Amino acid sequence: MEQTVNKTTKSDMFKIDPRSIYVVNGFNSRQDFDIDALCESIRENGVLNPLTVIREKDSDGNEKFRLVDGERRYRSVMRLLDEGVEIPRVPAMCIPKMDDAELLLQQVVRNEGKPFNEYEYALACQKFVQFGFTKDDIAKKLGKNNGMITYYLDHLNRDRQVQELIKTGKISGSEVRRIYSGHEHKDSEGNSYVDEKGAIEEILGAKKRAEASGKKNITLADLDINSRTLSKKSSDTIRKGLEKLLFYYQKYSKTSDGTEVDVNLDILDVLEQLKAGNTIDEIFQKAVLEALGKVKEAV
Repeated sequence: MEQTVNKTTKSDMFKIDPRSIYVVNGFNSRQDFDIDALCESIRENGVLNPLTVIREKDSDGNEKFRLVDGERRYRSVMRLLDEGVEIPRVPAMCIPKMDDAELLLQQVVRNEGKPFNEYEYALACQKFVQFGFTKDDIAKKLGKNNGMITYYLDHLNRDRQVQELIKTGKISGSEVRRIYSGHEHKDSEGNSYVDEKGAIEEILGAKKRAEASGKKNITLADLDINSRTLSKKSSDTIRKGLEKLLFYYQKYSKTSDGTEVDVNLDILDVLEQLKAGNTIDEIFQKAVLEALGKVKEAV
């Protein structure tokens, strides 16, 4: 077995027999395992991105590997093997043993393939909660803000039919959040509440319209007029926000001493920080300080 050392991550790179890999049931938060296109890619090009595994031995001393990240690639390889395609070895990165909470974090942050949808993030956040982490802890670990963690977890309390649509990617979690916010009202005492029945009916109605049109997923055109208006307003707001972000990016891309700064920002995270009352200057200043800290660590 050939071995090279990745000096950046201190992890070992191997070519391993995919049959020696095993998956812990329920560990992966991913729900959408549509691998048809990935199978064809691997059939033509092989596995290009390494799987992430932990090296172990069974009770008989035989070598085996616990999968941490790359289950879609793993499932694709196993399907191709069942079809008779010859794949004796796949690239894998072996990381040190660690507790389940850290393994969960590794799975989320190393997610190099298809991005998690909001429901899958919700399942990951729920597992962190079960490990005893607060929302603030989870937000720091995932590089999100507290509001986004709350948004993710809210999906797990929605109607089961709505959950299934988000889980399978039939509708985006952000669109569901917009629809629910469109059904938010105030009672006689000024307290906010959501007409959940109305939100569910609207989403299921959009599902029927999408299916009647032969669509795989629910699009903006399938929603009620009120939600289409709400979504369009949100899209316009995001576009204008992006224009401002580009302006501020240029403003903060260099420090006073001429140092180039790679400002790394998540658009949804920026929007949530703005809703929380942070100014765009504060958001960028924080991002610059974090970027400069990384530069210093690299040096």
